Amino acid sequence: MRFAAVRWPATGLASLAIGLCCALGAVQAAEGPKLELKTGDKIAIIGNTLADRMQHFGYFETLLHHRFARHDLVVRNLGFSGDELSLRLRSAGFGSPDDHLRFVGADVVLAFFGYNESFAGPEGLEKFKQDLDALVKHTLAEKYNGKTAPRLVLFSPIAHENLHDPNLPDGSQNNARLKLYTTAMAEVARQNDVAFVDLFAPTLELYQKSGRPLTINGVHLNESGDRQLALILDRALFGGRGPGPDFERLETLRQAVVDKNFCWFERYRTTDGYSIFGGRADLKFVNG
Repeated sequence: MRFAAVRWPATGLASLAIGLCCALGAVQAAEGPKLELKTGDKIAIIGNTLADRMQHFGYFETLLHHRFARHDLVVRNLGFSGDELSLRLRSAGFGSPDDHLRFVGADVVLAFFGYNESFAGPEGLEKFKQDLDALVKHTLAEKYNGKTAPRLVLFSPIAHENLHDPNLPDGSQNNARLKLYTTAMAEVARQNDVAFVDLFAPTLELYQKSGRPLTINGVHLNESGDRQLALILDRALFGGRGPGPDFERLETLRQAVVDKNFCWFERYRTTDGYSIFGGRADLKFVNG
C-alpha cells in the first residue's frame, strides 16, 4: 500500500424480476475474474453512499492489498453520498470528477451508481441507461493516468434489507425498482463491453441467510455488512470460493487502510470547502 504525495485537488413482477437477477448473478459468477490488476495500479472508487461508506470500514481495500500484496496498489475513494451519474453536488471550486480522476492518475475506475437514480422508477429507465452509456463512453475515452484508458467496472446497487422495523419500509417496493436498474446496468455494460458486477442478487440472498442485521436502516451497510460485501466484491472481481480470508489475521492491515483513508478523506472532503477552495477562499480580513 503506497501513500502518494498529496496535492490540493484543482456519484408477481417483483418476484419474477428478483428470480431473474439471481439467475443472472449465478451466470456471472461462472464467468471468472472480471478485473486484471497490474503492479503500481492506481484504483479510483467513485459513486454514491455505498462507495463513500466503504472507506470508513476498509474491508474491500484490505482484501485488495492482501490478495495483491506485491502490487504496490494505490486506492483513492472518491465516493460522495448522494452522487448520481448526472448530478454530483460539490462546493464551488471543488473541481470536476475528471479533475479528481486525473489528480489520482486512475488506472482503474470502480463505479457504484444506480441506487439514487432508481427512485425515478420505470419511467426513468431510459434516461438512466443513456446517462450510464454516456459515462462509460466518456470514461473510456479519457487517459487519467496520462497514458492509457482506464479499466472500468460497473457495480449495481445492493438490495434493500427488511429489518422488520415498523419505523422503516420493508424494502419490497425499493427492491422491485433496484431490480429493474440492475438489469439496465447489465445491459449497458454488455453493449459497451465493460465489466459489470451484480450486487443486488447476492446481497438479497445474504440478507435472507444472515442471522443479524447487515444494514443500519435497510439500505446503508453496517460494519458487518461491509465485511460481507467485501467478500462478494473480491470473489466477483478476481474469482475464488470458500469462506475467504480470516479478517482477524488481517486486522493490522485493515487498521492501516482505515488510517490512510481518514487522512485522504480529510483532504478530499475538507470541512467547509467553500471557504477553503470555493467562493470565500480569496476573502481578505481587514486590519490584518
